[in-house]
Order: sequence, then C-alpha cells, then structure tokens
Amino acid sequence: MLEDFENGSAAAPNQQVERKHDGRMNLVDYVTTRVERIKEWPRRTFLYKGAAPTPQVSSDHPFGQAAVVANIPQQESDDWKEYVAAYYFWNFGPYYFQARAFAGQRWIETRCAGYAEVDDDLFRQLISEGLYSKFLCEGLDQEDEDRFASVIDGGARDEYWKSDYSCMERVQQPIPGAFLAPTVVLLRRRKDRKAFEVVAIALARFAAERHEYVWLDDPVVPGATEAWRLAKYFALQGAIHRINLIDHTRVHFPHDAINAATKTLLPVENLVFQLLEPHLWLTLPVNNAVLEGERSLINRTVRQPYTPFAADGTEIRKLFPFGWFGATYYDHPNRAFPAYAFQLEPPRNPSRYGQYLNAYHEPIRQFVRDVLAELPDDDEHHTDWIEIQRWAEHISTWVPGFPYWKDFVFEDARGRADATELLAETVAMIIHNASVVHSADHAALHAMMEKHPVPFVLRVKPPEHGDQLREREQEEGLADACARLLRFVDRFDGSSGVAQAISAVLADDLTERLFPDRLCDIDDLTAARYADLLFYLPHNSSLLIDCAYRFNVQGDPRQRHVKKFQAALRSVSADPEIGGIVRDLDLPLLEDPAMPMGESRTTWTGPFVKDPKKRTLVERSQCIAASIQY
Repeated sequence: MLEDFENGSAAAPNQQVERKHDGRMNLVDYVTTRVERIKEWPRRTFLYKGAAPTPQVSSDHPFGQAAVVANIPQQESDDWKEYVAAYYFWNFGPYYFQARAFAGQRWIETRCAGYAEVDDDLFRQLISEGLYSKFLCEGLDQEDEDRFASVIDGGARDEYWKSDYSCMERVQQPIPGAFLAPTVVLLRRRKDRKAFEVVAIALARFAAERHEYVWLDDPVVPGATEAWRLAKYFALQGAIHRINLIDHTRVHFPHDAINAATKTLLPVENLVFQLLEPHLWLTLPVNNAVLEGERSLINRTVRQPYTPFAADGTEIRKLFPFGWFGATYYDHPNRAFPAYAFQLEPPRNPSRYGQYLNAYHEPIRQFVRDVLAELPDDDEHHTDWIEIQRWAEHISTWVPGFPYWKDFVFEDARGRADATELLAETVAMIIHNASVVHSADHAALHAMMEKHPVPFVLRVKPPEHGDQLREREQEEGLADACARLLRFVDRFDGSSGVAQAISAVLADDLTERLFPDRLCDIDDLTAARYADLLFYLPHNSSLLIDCAYRFNVQGDPRQRHVKKFQAALRSVSADPEIGGIVRDLDLPLLEDPAMPMGESRTTWTGPFVKDPKKRTLVERSQCIAASIQY
C-alpha cells in the first residue's frame, strides 16, 4: 500500500518537497487509509491529557543546540522535587564544608600548587583509557598534519589519532585571573597494538591585541620542560570542559525530544512506551534545571559558589553547538566534532571504557527484541504500529539520524521482521544511553575528581614556546616552609578555613613568589569539589537491574523477558574482565553487593528518606541507574 503512494497511483506529494515535510504528508495519507481498512481507531489511554510535553527550538542557539522541553508535566516536576531537589537541599551545606576541607588538603598535599603533578603515563591513561577516551578521533585533518608536521614520521605501521580541545578557542573571556589555551593532543598507535603513545601537544595562546588565539609555531613534545608540564594541564582543562559542555550534553539533551514524543504520542498500552517509560523518568525536569535553573552550573547571569568552569555562563555556553551542529557551526570543519546523529550502535571507542559500555549493550538489545516480538499486527483491535510510525515521524523531525516512519511500514512477514529489528535497535540505544552511558560518565568523572588533577581553572599563563623552561623566583625552601605552616594551621582547622584566609590575603605577585608552583587558588578547588559532590557524584533513585516495567507483574507472561534480561546483565557483571575494568576505572556496578543499611556511599541522610526501599536505592548509588536522574 505504501508503494501505491510512492508510485503515484494515489495522491502522492511533490517529490521535490523537503524530506521531512514529505514524510509528514505521506504519513497522513497512509494512516487515513489504514484506519479505513481497520474500520475503527481503538480508544487508547495516554499518559498525559492536555499537558503533554513537547519539544521546542532552543533560544540560545536555534541551529546549534538540541530541541528543549520547557513545559514539564506537574507530576514530573513533583517527582524531581522529591527525588532530586531534596537531595540538593539536604546536602547543600554539608557538601560545602566537605569541599573546603578537600581543597585545603589538596593545597597542602601539592605544596600549594593546587593540582598534583601529572606524569606522562598518568596523562596517557587519562586521555586514552578512561572517560576522556570518548574523545579519541582516528585520523587527522589537514590542519593537524600541518601543526604536527615536525613530529609525524609517517611509519607504515603507525596509526595517528588525536584528542582535540581546539573548541576552547570559542571561550575568550575567562574569569578574572584565569587562563585558557586550546590544545590538540597527538597520539600514535601501532596497528598491531592497543596501547596509545602521546606524541605531542599543539597549543594556542590568546593574543589580546588580535582578539584571537594564536597557535605556537611548533607543538610541545614530551620532556623535562615547563612547556610540557603546563601543556598537559591545559589539555586536561580542555578535556574537563569538553566532557561537561559538549560530549556529555549529547547524552542529556538530544533525547529530550524522544522523551516528550514517547509520552505524548504513544498510548500506555504500547510496548514501546512500556519499555521506555522507566528509562525516561526524572530526565525532562533534570535537563530543564540544567539549562534554565536559577542554581544551574551554567546559569547565564549568576556564578554560583559551586560553578567550577573557567568562564561564566553565557561565555561557556558557546561550547554547546560543538555537541549538536558540530564544529561547522563556527565555520570550521573538524572531524573531532561531527554534527550529532542518532546511532543504532554504540560509537567505536578503542578503550577499556568503551569495552565496558559495549558489554551492556547486547543484553539490552536482546531484551528489547524479545519484548517487541510480541507487538500485535494492526487490525480491528490494534493500532500499535501506526502509533510507532507516528512516533518515529515526529521524532525524526527533531533528532537527526532517527529512523524515518517509512522504515516501520511493512506488508509481509519479512518486512515485519526487519521493522521489528530496527525498532529494537532504536529502543535499545535510547535505554543504553539513559542508563549505562550516563551512569558511567558520572561515576568516572567523580572518580577522577577524587583521585587525579581536574584543572577546571588554571591561574598560570600557557607556555610561550615549546622548549620553555621553569623560572623560579624563590628557593624550594620557602615554599616548603609555607606548606608546613599551612599544614600546621590545618591541624587546628579541619575545614581549612584559616589556610584559605591566609592564601586570600596574599597579593597576587607575592603569592607567585611564595608559591612558585601555584596553578590555582583554594577557591577554585573548593568550587570544583563542591560541584562534584552535588552534581557529578551519582545519587540514584531507580536502577537498571530492577526498574519497574508495567508488564513486569505477577501473571504477565512477558515477565519472563525481564528475568532473562536480568540474568544476562548479571552475566556481564560477573565477567572477570568487566570486573577488572569496573575496579580500575571506578565504573558503576550493576547492583550493590548487599550493603548494610546505614552505610550509605553518599551523605544523603535527610529525614525524608524513611522508606526502606528508597533508602536502599540511595545506598546503591554506585550502580547503573535506570534513567538520567542527576
């Protein structure tokens, strides 16, 4: 029947019309004919009536940012207040004092530098094995080949990759006293090996007279130079900003349109709705609070005490388009920043981090495949596939790469099998993104904040040339004496408030003389740790392993699919190799191994946590969540 419209035997639309518009017109004609065939459209129950969420164009970057959902249903706002806002309320004060204590301790441990030294092996691990391995880009652009011409040897057995933070060129107004430097890290890997080698770092300095960043003539290469030491910090600065404002935004915001369309267009009886419902919980109000909340880290007008970024809200938001439209939004093509497109498979990530993400994808896909096999064909009593086609048609206008509605039209058993498989791949990726990918990002980011330098703010100028050496104005002994003094003070002030005050009253030039290795201020460390505890530290309210599907009830034959799914997830979790990755990279567990009550891994101890089940979930906050909840 679809072929009749496309071949012109029915009133086919103008084929020159833009594809999405063409799809909408054809769908109306197609559905009209189908409804006529089934005689009556069955009455179906929808989640929301009269107040369903809908996507809209972003006002910040209409062409450079994913659609947003501003009309949050009241029930979802109420859930957000109970499960998310309450967490922030009860921990706002305690986390501040914990952050101050953490900052003071780091200040002392690093001999007043703020960030610990980053040796070459740690730098390689951070860039190529853990969370930042998401940035690995195979192959170089011509601009990269020109920048690194002096260090590329062209060996036939070598592959060159890059980890690109040139996006920082868009941020030209850092907070007072802070410095930024766009960087590109060049990596090499033998074709017969998995490990990467860091070859060099290209770096740019801001030229105020030209009001632009100017790249150094030669890349900075590994060695005992101040240039190399600082280049690693500036690369990590670019990495932490990129994960927060570009790559992790792809996990959150493009799926808002999917979330809204699912709740608006699919009846609650539809199996696609039932599969996705628990994985969409809390996400719309969480994402809205991130983008528009008065207390957001990226509030346009107010810098909060927990804002860790090197620039304020409006300026730092200039990075958003890299995650949606890609580098071409700024008329500067770069393969490291492609435009967003919905994918049917996890992205290629040649690291242990990527291996962890991929391991959980297949069980999810098989579970979805099993459930969707029970979708009924459309007849006098069912319109499930028409609903799915309408759902896909709506989403594909907002989300590039999302399957087109015609992909879910079929006329025979082979066509149904193909449509069902495509639908399973689509739904599985939505679930995988909301649960495994989001949870892994947060767990890895929190672990880095606890263990390694995360230089959001750098208060030292980037190197001027690749072989720049360190210039010391005072002997090591003076810095040692200051560190001992602050350590002594800290013994009597666990929150390091006095140590912070001592540092604050020192003039900038005197501070530089006393602390020749100083990379940031105590306030910078406090803000970063405060943000970590409030927003990066996972605090789950529902988990992947036991989330509540509507069909997972006693007596429903589809419950067997859930049990099979849980067994498959536990099989992945029990794999020794995956266990080693979880341990080494601090990635989420599948389920908490019987943690006793009262031994919460978070400090969420507000009096409202009285429900034993709710408290148990809080105590399993290092597990894979069911949805984007923070």
